[in-house]
Amino acid sequence: MLRSVSLFGFCFCLGLFSCGRFEHEGKLSCLTHENCPKKHLCLEGVCKPGETQASGETQGPGENPPTEPVCASHEQLCGESCVNTQTDNAHCGECNHACPEGSFCQAGSCHLEPQTCPVASQTFCGESCVNTQTDNAHCGECNHACLRGSSCQAGSCQPEPEVCTEQQKRCGESCVNTQTDNAHCGECNHSCSEGTFCQGGSCHLEPQTCPVPSQTFCGESCVDTQNNNAHCGGCNRACPGGSFCQGVSCQPICPGSQTLCGASCVDTQNNNAHCGGCNRACPGGSFCQGVSCQPICPDSQTLCGASCVNTQTDNAHCGECNQACPGDGFCRGGRCTCSGSKSLCQGQCRSSSDYLFDNNNCGSCGKICRRTCFLGSCP
Repeated sequence: MLRSVSLFGFCFCLGLFSCGRFEHEGKLSCLTHENCPKKHLCLEGVCKPGETQASGETQGPGENPPTEPVCASHEQLCGESCVNTQTDNAHCGECNHACPEGSFCQAGSCHLEPQTCPVASQTFCGESCVNTQTDNAHCGECNHACLRGSSCQAGSCQPEPEVCTEQQKRCGESCVNTQTDNAHCGECNHSCSEGTFCQGGSCHLEPQTCPVPSQTFCGESCVDTQNNNAHCGGCNRACPGGSFCQGVSCQPICPGSQTLCGASCVDTQNNNAHCGGCNRACPGGSFCQGVSCQPICPDSQTLCGASCVNTQTDNAHCGECNQACPGDGFCRGGRCTCSGSKSLCQGQCRSSSDYLFDNNNCGSCGKICRRTCFLGSCP
């Protein structure tokens, strides 16, 4: 044994062997593969014939593969070392990917060196200072994000509290109306004393029983919150100018010719959705005119009453609405015409014999005889 050690030291001094390699009992000892000659591997501390295996090659008989370090689940083998590529500055994200000077590895990527946060309660995460007690993206520590439906409270993710309405305020774990809540009157934790109640955000003496069931005690009096402009839908909910209380809500005051339908002022004389009254809609193919639905007439027709007519040929509406032709006449081209030898005179179809004895139409239509018309002439 002493002989081999002496020989090793002697050979080392002479430069006949590389450092880390020496002969023992006829075998060349080694520490790594680099200590062995070509086509040899360092196996179990001794150089043995063999080569590093390429992909797809098979080993020769009697050869053992070189042993490699076994890395932990969160580590990766880079060269001959196991490293955490999430935090290792020389192998950030992957092997041999080094972070440049002035940066550090965090979560597998290089970041600028953290600055000192101006607020003692803050932590530098990524590129900014955050409060890990309340930050949803960095809750308790950097990059620990809270899931949807939860929020960061005191450094841990907690279920989201209920969402308060505009009229409510969060007091502890509950949403309350500080205008009416006896335990939180006007502000959280300000409770009304016994014998008083919360109204309009201040404590009042207990109300008296109103004589009418539909009334509510507001301040010092009983009111109907269905139509009271100062207490519309609830005590102290006043309607602004230009509106009035109707059905617990403030509605606009409509001009004299208009009617309030829903929340809008409309003219029921010509509104297709509210024709003659609220919510009385005209059906398709009609329109509102004079509080009633009328049909929409084709271009060649005119609306007379509730009907579309052709005033060029309609005997009841000849030339215009309600201009009727006589019973023995007919409408042609918008004018009443008589059949046969008759002629139209003062709205009637007359024959030649009708002019023989008519003082108002003596001999012809419209010729007046101040005496007695005889055989169409006035003596």
